[in-house]
Amino acid sequence: MRILYVTAFWSGLKDILLENKAEASGMPAFIKPLKHLLEHSHSIDLLIASDKNSTITLPREHWLGKCKVRTFRFQTKGTLTRATSYLSATATVTKTLVKRKYDFVYMQGSSGTVANIPALLLNIKAGQRLYGTFLAEKSGKQSLLKTLLQHPLEALALILPKAFLLITNDGTKGDILHKNIGNSLYSFHFLLNGVDLPPISRESKTPRGEQILFYPARLERWKRQDIALEILSKLHHIHHLKFRLVCAGHIYDKSWHTELLEKAENLGVAPYFTHHERLNKEEMIQTYSSSFATLSLYDLSNLGNVAIEALATGALLMARNDGSLNSLVANKKSAILIMNADQGAHEIARLYEAPQERLKLMKSAKEVAQKVFKPWSTRCRTEEAIIKSSGSCTINII
Repeated sequence: MRILYVTAFWSGLKDILLENKAEASGMPAFIKPLKHLLEHSHSIDLLIASDKNSTITLPREHWLGKCKVRTFRFQTKGTLTRATSYLSATATVTKTLVKRKYDFVYMQGSSGTVANIPALLLNIKAGQRLYGTFLAEKSGKQSLLKTLLQHPLEALALILPKAFLLITNDGTKGDILHKNIGNSLYSFHFLLNGVDLPPISRESKTPRGEQILFYPARLERWKRQDIALEILSKLHHIHHLKFRLVCAGHIYDKSWHTELLEKAENLGVAPYFTHHERLNKEEMIQTYSSSFATLSLYDLSNLGNVAIEALATGALLMARNDGSLNSLVANKKSAILIMNADQGAHEIARLYEAPQERLKLMKSAKEVAQKVFKPWSTRCRTEEAIIKSSGSCTINII
């Protein structure tokens, strides 16, 4: 199949296209299926929403090298700017679809919605992938019109006809969003992400591991790395002075990064706080494996790649008790679920004095991951099958 991806400029894509990295260090849920499709003889072009217009070329030997890659200007701040960007982007997509013959349009994220109407008008099959949502709770409490006015692209992703809509089951309740404002004009899929189970053995590790709190997540305000700093500070106050915090992830919000550095200084833990903007796969697995605990303390949902990878690695996962992990893990049996920094510091201090209990938690975590999550190769084949079996882009009744 010849496929046009219309997509946001995800962190993983920026690693490759803007920073000349051989591999992406972010967004495996986007990168893995894309790479799988290319490896299985599909021809793919990328049309990427960005704040700049440019044509990007890669060496032919790179796995993305055979793709034609182009960016289009797209801005979402301000009602007038957003409307103008939408019309301009729709025109760009239409010209692209007319110029080259595509079998399928794959819309990635809410930005991809700009391709929905052009695909419908040109009668080209199309599907859409949303990587979680911020709208589930809101959509159940306000009118569809208000949701549409406030979040037009994501709302239209749920409303417009297409072959299918696939939303990641990441705890943000995409199934509830579909129930609230979705319809039967497409087939709906709600899937967990995959995970590659690492080969690292824990046999040689000490029961306590290194006194590192690992927080692998991009630096955004809602990811709440500040709570991890508070946990670290409270541990130091109760004389667990060797603990340190290691964060890893792209800096999405520079002001948040600055605030975290200032908070570390104010709490007196700056010398024990390290941030790596990127770690390669081996470094990530090793840090999951050797750290005392992996933290996931997001505001919205914690059933994301961090929790999945931590469980798969058999790490001690400490996550915010927001309900998103309740169907997977049992508190104090396969993970530690907390409500605040005080509770987090207390649990870490307690488990430091009970290393065998910590090891039991980690063993249970890995067993959970092996039962629940599929390898990325299997997960990608499922997504490919959905694309290949998709019907007409016009109206597809469930």
